[in-house]
Amino acid sequence: MRRAYLHFTRFPVQRKVIECPELTGRPFVLVEESRGQRRVAAASTSALKAGVRPGTTLTAATALDPELRHFPYRPEEEARALVALGEALLCLGPGFQLSAPDGLWLDAGAAHLSGGEEGLCSRALALCSELGYRAHVAVASEAFTSRALARYGARRVEVIPLGESARALAPLPLAALEGREGASFSSLGLTTLGE
Repeated sequence: MRRAYLHFTRFPVQRKVIECPELTGRPFVLVEESRGQRRVAAASTSALKAGVRPGTTLTAATALDPELRHFPYRPEEEARALVALGEALLCLGPGFQLSAPDGLWLDAGAAHLSGGEEGLCSRALALCSELGYRAHVAVASEAFTSRALARYGARRVEVIPLGESARALAPLPLAALEGREGASFSSLGLTTLGE
């Protein structure tokens, strides 16, 4: 089965800007309670440029940028927004599946109705854009391949032909493994999946 994976970089930040357009270009963070402290869960581009990073305490973040605005991070709202986005994409495929916190799978089995897999990707990105979201999308036969390429690939759209997954994955960083395996391989001096 062919699957498309849509990755929304810093989805909570994108959603907050859609909700509050006045935040466009402004430094802000979404904050969650962690170990008795309020810590940054997600940061806008302006906040990142000021040096704020996820995991930073709110106190340290506001020291980096005194004009920094902060809002509570609510994972359940993010999940609801992803579901709504998936439902909007059902006009392109027969089903979707969440990949919280910042992505979703779309069944690419009906891609022929969109002019093929490239057409499906174009239509999906256009629909996301109409709703205010920016995404990267990859289509492949293997779930890992489509997810890794959408999240870590260099291109906004990737369509991987059957049998070409290894070639497509080779230049990706070990971070695409998203687990402890990456650290193990890194300790051996490896830097990409192809090594």
